[in-house]
Amino acid sequence: MNTRPLWLQAGALFVALYVALLWARPMITPDEARYGAMGADMLASGEWLKLRLCGFVYYEKPPLGTWLIAASIGLFGHNAFAVRLPCALASAASALAAGGGARRISGRREAAPLAALVQLTTVFPMVIGTVAVLDPIFTAFTSLTLACFLEGATGEHVARRRWLLAAGAAAGLAFMTKGLLAFAIPALAAGGWIAWEGRWRQLPVLAALPIAGAAIVAGPLAWLLHRSEPAFWRYFIEVEHFR
Repeated sequence: MNTRPLWLQAGALFVALYVALLWARPMITPDEARYGAMGADMLASGEWLKLRLCGFVYYEKPPLGTWLIAASIGLFGHNAFAVRLPCALASAASALAAGGGARRISGRREAAPLAALVQLTTVFPMVIGTVAVLDPIFTAFTSLTLACFLEGATGEHVARRRWLLAAGAAAGLAFMTKGLLAFAIPALAAGGWIAWEGRWRQLPVLAALPIAGAAIVAGPLAWLLHRSEPAFWRYFIEVEHFR
């Protein structure tokens, strides 16, 4: 089956339902104003590892989401479109991840664009995908983690290691967006799948390669952030996660 028309429909819907709506309303306080201000300040100061909101330290979340918003502001100016664009693009990535998972599970090429269409037109992802918060970005990286893991666990042997490393890399980026949930959610989902499929003998490989991928991506970024903000990780892990 020729899937190109379905992919074109998905692309058109994404532009109409996500990109075209980024200008449609004023910024929402406090979240959109907060992330927009932090991104603009980061861009103006050039201090990409200093987490500040109106001059005060901001240790509630890691900086990756703010980095993406700051980069968008640098390209398109300080406006609602630029502040929200990373979240819209992240929603597209989530749709692609859903499509990849559907194709792998069903074995049908047309399942990929159909799943992407369903994801793009589901109400809550559609609404939150045009709001400048971290959830769409975190969801995208988590979705890519699971989609890559599925490819690595069930795909061709030659590419399995690359897919499993990519799953870990996506989890590392999710961690740099919103913390330990980046590892907890995929671990629960993948662990349940491994138990259901009875693949316990493959567990060392299925776990070790994603862990390595996450360490390769998140490790240097986390260390650089620690060098710049020594109190960040203690506060973020201890207070924001467990207290």
